[in-house]
Amino acid sequence: MVGSMHRIRNPYIAFVVLYAAFEYVLIYAVPKRIDIVLAAETVPPLVSCAVLYAVSRRHDGSERLFWRMLSVSNFMYALAQMIWNGYEWFLDKPAPVPSIADLLWNVQSGVVVLALGYKLFKEKSVFQGIRFAFDAAILLLSAGTLSWEYLIKPNVSTMLETNSYAMTATVVGYPVADLGIVGCLFLAHFAYGNIFHPYVMRALTIGMMMTVTADTGYLAMLATNRFEIGSWVDPLWSLGMFTVGLAGILSVKHRAKAEGDSGGRGTAAEWMRVFVPYAVLFVLLLLLVIRIGSWDLLFLGCVATIVCIVVRQVVVLIENDVLFRKLESSLERTRFLAHHDTLSNLPNRRCFELSLSEAIAQAGNDRSEMAVMFIDMDRFKYVNDTLGHLTGDRLIRMVSDRFRAIVVEPHLIARQGGDEFTVLLRQAGDPERVCRMARLLAEAAAEPIRIGEHEVRMTASIGIAVYPRDGTDTFTLMKNADAAMYRAKELGGNRYEAYTERLNGDMYRRWTLEYELRRALERDELVLYYQPQVEAKGQAIVGVEALIRWHAKDGRIVSPAEFIPIAEETGLIVPIGEWVLRTACRQAVTWKKRGKPGVEMAVNVSPRQIRQDDFVERVKAILDETGMDPHDLQLEITESVAIEETNDAERKLAELKRLGIRLAMDDFGTGYSSLGYLQSFGVDTLKISQMFIRDVSGNESLAGIVRAIVAMATSLRLTIVAEGVEDQAQYEFLKSLGCDRIQGYYFHKPMPQQEIGKLFLESVS
Repeated sequence: MVGSMHRIRNPYIAFVVLYAAFEYVLIYAVPKRIDIVLAAETVPPLVSCAVLYAVSRRHDGSERLFWRMLSVSNFMYALAQMIWNGYEWFLDKPAPVPSIADLLWNVQSGVVVLALGYKLFKEKSVFQGIRFAFDAAILLLSAGTLSWEYLIKPNVSTMLETNSYAMTATVVGYPVADLGIVGCLFLAHFAYGNIFHPYVMRALTIGMMMTVTADTGYLAMLATNRFEIGSWVDPLWSLGMFTVGLAGILSVKHRAKAEGDSGGRGTAAEWMRVFVPYAVLFVLLLLLVIRIGSWDLLFLGCVATIVCIVVRQVVVLIENDVLFRKLESSLERTRFLAHHDTLSNLPNRRCFELSLSEAIAQAGNDRSEMAVMFIDMDRFKYVNDTLGHLTGDRLIRMVSDRFRAIVVEPHLIARQGGDEFTVLLRQAGDPERVCRMARLLAEAAAEPIRIGEHEVRMTASIGIAVYPRDGTDTFTLMKNADAAMYRAKELGGNRYEAYTERLNGDMYRRWTLEYELRRALERDELVLYYQPQVEAKGQAIVGVEALIRWHAKDGRIVSPAEFIPIAEETGLIVPIGEWVLRTACRQAVTWKKRGKPGVEMAVNVSPRQIRQDDFVERVKAILDETGMDPHDLQLEITESVAIEETNDAERKLAELKRLGIRLAMDDFGTGYSSLGYLQSFGVDTLKISQMFIRDVSGNESLAGIVRAIVAMATSLRLTIVAEGVEDQAQYEFLKSLGCDRIQGYYFHKPMPQQEIGKLFLESVS
């Protein structure tokens, strides 16, 4: 519907221009054909009536009633015109004044005033118009005074001499109604700047002011007995009605501005509102000065005083306007802060969710697709903790600038908080386009960032959810994009993943596991298995590694690979890690009492445990509580500790070393593999990751890596443990290189404490 009305706009304008030219040709043609002129003047109100009625059907509420009332006013004008034409065509005489036609024309003007008044009344901010109403009153009183002096009084005087009170009332009705129209237009312009779109307001004002001008010219000629059918004012009535019809057409496409817009404040229109009342006051004052014959000192003093008061008032208004601009600037800044993140200047979560809701509604109407991306910076917390929060803030700003350069209008990039961002990708019907955007964002995040003397390399995990396939509301789309992002993280990060239905099940299982894991400690569902470490040469058991297992009450066995990442993320790894250390130490003491001395207990500790301020004190407390000899304990750390907590970890591990605890670097070769960290942390044992051992007998490249690791560890005088040894070929190769200890299924699988206890008893006997 909107499109059909918009398409007739240009043809309509062309028709109006041609029709106005046609009317002027008829007026100034020789000889003038009055009957054709009258027929031509009947067409504009009928056309405008039909257009405005069609326009009203495209609107709802107060808008529909407003345009319907204007349509009725044009119909009344057309009816009046046809009555006037009837006298000329059928009775062959001019219409009397007043006649039914004059009554209808007066009522028609009243309906226009009523329509404008109704639209103003429907505005919510009624009190906003009080101050402007006084400005309008000044303008109307001034215009009314001039109208009385030069238009109404001459006609009234003449008509009263003929005792024609009906004629007097009819003629006076025109300027009164016109003053009402001017007053309503003034209020619509300046008191309620958002009542119409500027295009609509402009066309409406031009059209109605043409009618007012035509009425004024008509009364002026009537006062001097110079009016005749086909004068210069006739086409103005036609143009006025046509232009009001154009305003209706424009209103279908251009709706009113958003509530709260200033409505032209600070524009030329605003300055007109300020100065027009004072300009007309000066006009009246000038006429008063001209009319008074004697200018004595008292009169001149009064005039000068009035002028000074007016000038002072104008200065005050200008000052107020300056203050208003400052206030408006502050409010604009407040509105910006309410919807933007202060660190990155990107839209914030609230702004994104509002935009997403609007985009969902639009996509629903258009039956189009759109995508939501959830971005999380990988390992940002570690950078934040290592290099400091100021560096982390600078990193967020720089990444935000990169993302902003990629995600441009009409799409939206927002910061959710921390290291999380979201992207709204409109019109995402092409999957390749969505993937291309995700790749660009991932590449931008992965580019090195230079901050001072540090070069930081970050990556991003990105999850994608598409409307309407993956959700039809804000909550569902955000949740599913978040689930896809977590999947990208689980797969190693630095990638993007699209949402699938399976992820919902994975996410639900993840939440369920988190809930059950919290209760597993209370229910004693966690148990320790122990995997022996044997000497490579003598094959005697010299140590064990404590490995956690989860045996749920319902009989399920939950893999550590499934619940350990959840424990790390939620912080449950801290109490779980303490339980593991306490249980393992207590078990080692029990075995020692039963005659199995010299067995080293290896226990894994998480980076999150080491970050605890009282980590060393907690370890000491467990040793004291269980009676464990620190020299029989080996704590296994991962290479990630070296990056995450360098200085703090170095201090804490040094304290543990002073107690006699040995340290092992677990899964060496899978992370950063820095020799410097091995020395600074005082590592005693190096464990080669099973990923190198698994195919070492058939892969020369892996064999070369293992040789290099063993040679390096030997040169550093570290104890070397090979994990994941499963067959004789692997064992023989590692023994030939000089590995000290072997751990794997080739000798022993992880066993519960009862089984390994029996194994120890057998070895002792």
